[in-house]
Amino acid sequence: MIGELTDTSAKRIAEYKRRRKPYIEQTFQLDEQEDALSQGWELVRENKASLRYRKIRDADEQLENEFWRLLYDFGYPKLSVGRNFNVLVSKKPDIELTKNIDVFAYDNETIIVAECIAYEKRTKQSLQNEINDLITNQRNIAQSLRSHFEGNFPQKIIWLIVTRNLEWSESDIKRAHDGNINILTEREIFYYKEIAKRIGHSARFQFHAEFLAKTKVAALDNVKVYAIRTRLGAHKVFTFFAPASKILPISFVNHRDLRDPSAAPSYQRLLQRPRLRQITDFVKSGGFFPNTIILNFKQKVQFDVVKSEDDDGVTSGILTLPNTYKSAWIIDGQHRIYGYSELEDDTPQSLLPFLAFENISISEETKLFSDINSKQKRVEKKLLDEITGEIKLESSDKREQIRAISSRAFDMMREDDDGPLGGKIAGVEVKQNEYSILTIPYLVDAVIQSGIMGRITQKDGRNTYVHGSIYWTEPREAIDHLMIFLSEYLNLFRLANLDRWEAGKNGKFASNPGVAGLIRFAGDLISHLCLKRHVDTRSLHPKVLVEEIEEFAKPAISYFQTATDLEVEQRFQIPFGSGGPRIFQHRLRELVGKQFSDFEPPGFRDDLRKYDAERTDTADRWVRAVQEEVHRHVVEVLRREYGPGDDYLEKGIDNKEILKKAFDKRLDADGDDKKDMATYLDFLDLRKIVESQRNWSFFSDSLNIQLPSERKGKAKYVAWFDEINKARRVSAHPYNRGYSDEEVSTIEFVFNELHRRGVIAGRN
Repeated sequence: MIGELTDTSAKRIAEYKRRRKPYIEQTFQLDEQEDALSQGWELVRENKASLRYRKIRDADEQLENEFWRLLYDFGYPKLSVGRNFNVLVSKKPDIELTKNIDVFAYDNETIIVAECIAYEKRTKQSLQNEINDLITNQRNIAQSLRSHFEGNFPQKIIWLIVTRNLEWSESDIKRAHDGNINILTEREIFYYKEIAKRIGHSARFQFHAEFLAKTKVAALDNVKVYAIRTRLGAHKVFTFFAPASKILPISFVNHRDLRDPSAAPSYQRLLQRPRLRQITDFVKSGGFFPNTIILNFKQKVQFDVVKSEDDDGVTSGILTLPNTYKSAWIIDGQHRIYGYSELEDDTPQSLLPFLAFENISISEETKLFSDINSKQKRVEKKLLDEITGEIKLESSDKREQIRAISSRAFDMMREDDDGPLGGKIAGVEVKQNEYSILTIPYLVDAVIQSGIMGRITQKDGRNTYVHGSIYWTEPREAIDHLMIFLSEYLNLFRLANLDRWEAGKNGKFASNPGVAGLIRFAGDLISHLCLKRHVDTRSLHPKVLVEEIEEFAKPAISYFQTATDLEVEQRFQIPFGSGGPRIFQHRLRELVGKQFSDFEPPGFRDDLRKYDAERTDTADRWVRAVQEEVHRHVVEVLRREYGPGDDYLEKGIDNKEILKKAFDKRLDADGDDKKDMATYLDFLDLRKIVESQRNWSFFSDSLNIQLPSERKGKAKYVAWFDEINKARRVSAHPYNRGYSDEEVSTIEFVFNELHRRGVIAGRN
């Protein structure tokens, strides 16, 4: 009746690993290379008799895999296998009709039936056919599921259409809603991935609450607990004990998520999976929590009085718990209750104490949360600073507000494992590791400097806010737009060369100066777009804006994709710190400026002159160091091998012309300034001395340097002497001199090699 399911843990893990890779791999024969390249395959590895290629999965498959992994993280035990999962929708004597379901999963409470539709670029497209097809088949799919479960079918079906890069029309939204089909876009997926990473399987309760709100939970019908009713301030409250399993299915936490980032309380900021594990282990060892978990029942509840109100205002009775999804909002204590959800089914569970308000407003919840966490708990200062930044989302000071918006956007991007910055940003509450090398304040500075969210200018002695390229009217929209823009923009570079991006600091681009430089560079590209095409970028969706600037970014993207590691290392050899992003930005500008002669962002020409002068001075120092230190090294080795007498040159140099030139130069020197004859050896003569049959064994370890452009298999690599000698002429030229990119790369390569081999004692 239905397709193959992951019915074992091993099968789930194997399917998860397969769906985690952003690309597919395939082996081709050597004579199939041209066909592979024409189909968009990228060479990964050369084998003796074959070639291994890979290709980014298409947009639909990427979205299917991302949503499937989300359900896996929710803890769904049964999930669809592969892309050909079918459900029987019609059975006749001579034919069976099936419908392909992109993602299918179920647990004891719910069944997920999802269609996934994605586009490479932002688009407007009607989904009437897809919506109608799913509506038409709902009854038949449900019937097949009823047969699969042999009539025991208590689960609620959540019908979903999951999309990416689609602008939904109002008519499609209404049609889907009327057909009981829920819409899930990339914004919601991001939110659920964020909380799933934080709280694991417990995030499933948030998912159920969203799509099954006010729907009855059959297993919790008519659950009663003994309670007392009283008042706190102006509010009616109930105090009772209950197992976590009776509250979690109806619970909901009002996270500051993508759909309402300005809504408080910001529970998500304080929720960490390691703490959940600690609580679970604590309970397993017999521990318990005497302090209450604070709830808000979002509906009036039934309370049957057992003992009338006493003089202290306390009434005893029987409380009937709500039996619908999303009816118990957790105000405080989510770690404790979620910690219990991690326990195995056979673990004895103690009751938890609850204090529940009855249908108070969100603003009242916010005040309660604020009072509890600011007046009763000690919170790490760094975390308070970050939360303070979030509070400033509504600040009247635009600088503060933009910083808060940017901070929140990066905080969310940190949790998106499928995004360009997923796992790469170090958090206040998470220890920095080799992958988490980016810091939010550093990146926020780059957003401010880029001006993409707006600038503060002085006019008539007053600060005036000018809208940036990304338009927004309120913080929720600003966070959303900034995050979409940065994710799509940085993905241009990430997907061009996944290995280089994932290399982090060693890959240059996904480092603090690299990402900050890229963000500043985005401002340059947008300015050029406005100048060339007279586009008002504020009217564009952030994804469309990225598509518009991609053409001008291509020279930098292509460089990132194809340049060698050495070329990247040399071009982006920049200091860490406040000056790093600007230099990184300039190097990117140079790449674009070579292809687009009219690309002249503000300050670019000044920076060209400045950095060319700095680069020339640095290359001059490297050339002098190579000349002097190689000369010294050759003389020292000759003295060591042929000394200690004064005739070590005659013994070590079999080329009489070299000796004669050096002798003549010494004769021409002033009498009082004559030095040892070795001083007068030419730099190219040093090459001849080094590569001679008599001396090669003495220098092969230190001076045998293969340039990146040289072919393999040569016996001696000494061509670098000639390259340094050419560069020496540039260094000696007094007017309008400069080095090409290739010359600088060669000079630095030789310098670094000599330094690594101990010929040059220190970096100049």
